[in-house]
Amino acid sequence: MAVGDEYLASVRHSVRLSSTVHDGELTDLINAARADLVLGGVLEAKANDETDPLIKKAVTTYVKAEFGLDNEDADRLRASYKEQRNGLSLSDSYIAAEGGSLMYWRDGVTLKAVTEGRDADGFPKETITETTVFADVSSTKRSEFYAARQAGISLALTVKLRAADYDGQERLSYEGKEYKVERAYTEAREYYELNCSEFREASE
Repeated sequence: MAVGDEYLASVRHSVRLSSTVHDGELTDLINAARADLVLGGVLEAKANDETDPLIKKAVTTYVKAEFGLDNEDADRLRASYKEQRNGLSLSDSYIAAEGGSLMYWRDGVTLKAVTEGRDADGFPKETITETTVFADVSSTKRSEFYAARQAGISLALTVKLRAADYDGQERLSYEGKEYKVERAYTEAREYYELNCSEFREASE
């Protein structure tokens, strides 16, 4: 998708560049941001609208996060971009249609990455890093439920989320309950579908 000269100049200014030598990289990042917004459910026409201030803000934040190798603010900017993208995905004016109906991603789930370690006294300790994202939560399909049941696993729900939001986290919480990710699979690496069981501590 072509990027307008004025739009490109504005993004260039946001990363504090005066030279056009990096315009090729900036253009690629702008288009990557647009593609990511579309994957998140934003209408393609909206994602490519260079006059929309909210889209421009999200695209600019994405570029600022991903431009350059030594970017101390990258993690903070990526988190900010995700919040902006998720906000756009909640607006009827921006949501893309899927199968003739609006695709609402309004279920908030908190993904939990667990790192095993030890505390200062040498006792086992878990460090949990949480990331809250929007997803589509539903009951597990009957066929998947019974297939898992034969393996001794009782599935409780299925969570569909964007591949960009999932980094292999093994636990999540939804509506006050904890769940364990039993299986994660994806098609074309655009979305992940997580089959989850209710999480129980090892002592239970």
